[in-house]
Amino acid sequence: MEGKRRGCRVILTGGGGDEWLTVSLLLAADLLRAFDLAGVYRLWDSMRRSHRRPTFALLRSLLWRFGARPILVPPARRFVRGVAPWALKFRRRLLSGPPKWMAPEGALRRELDARLEEHSVRSHQATGSFYIRELRTALEHPLVSWESEEVFEIGQRVGVHVFQAFWDADLVDLLYRTPPFLLNRGRRSKGLVRESLARRFPDLGFEQQKKVDATHFYSSVILREGGRAWRALGGATALADLGIVDTRYLGPTMEQILARRQARQAYRPWSVLNAEAWVRGHA
Repeated sequence: MEGKRRGCRVILTGGGGDEWLTVSLLLAADLLRAFDLAGVYRLWDSMRRSHRRPTFALLRSLLWRFGARPILVPPARRFVRGVAPWALKFRRRLLSGPPKWMAPEGALRRELDARLEEHSVRSHQATGSFYIRELRTALEHPLVSWESEEVFEIGQRVGVHVFQAFWDADLVDLLYRTPPFLLNRGRRSKGLVRESLARRFPDLGFEQQKKVDATHFYSSVILREGGRAWRALGGATALADLGIVDTRYLGPTMEQILARRQARQAYRPWSVLNAEAWVRGHA
């Protein structure tokens, strides 16, 4: 809206840049499975040059979370599912199941648990390259179409055209096929773009700049303004009427997250506020 007020008719964004110019760290799993330790080192070296994260933490994440874990966990889960399937259900309910305030009614909770189980089985039965599988997620995940529709709708309502050059079909087709270490040209993430920017703007240091993480800014906005939005709505009454949430547990959870400024949980207030506002406008 501010851009339109200043006379802008087109908004050009970098949407899609992370999906198609950044090398997924799951490449580490493919490299470890092929015993390509030199490739693992090259990947780690490009990441440490490109991100503002402690070197050891990045190495640990690369070797376990994105390296050994994707290789070892699926066969272990298949074995446990064959001999003690109840153990997996208990673990999921204890550690990674839906929160207590979500889907309190029996039938809805059972459907949600069944969908989570189906997703878990499907994801751990997948085969082939971990890296290619992650690339396909950037095309097929529901959040991708959701975000695209949302951006289009906002542009329509505000009265501006939103262009996202990195989602051009021909460019995506090219970058999808580009070897990962070519994307990391110059031993840095998004090396192809860095070289172009460095030639165009030689005095700005784009070829050496480390990635700026906007997550903390996003979390601070949600945690600072979420409380006012939550109080203005008067709680998630519409979601509660549909049996989607249990306000006895949701209310204290929201207040705790917002009062303690829990950045890791900032997505929960946003999801609840977003869903509640949508239901009130459509149900």
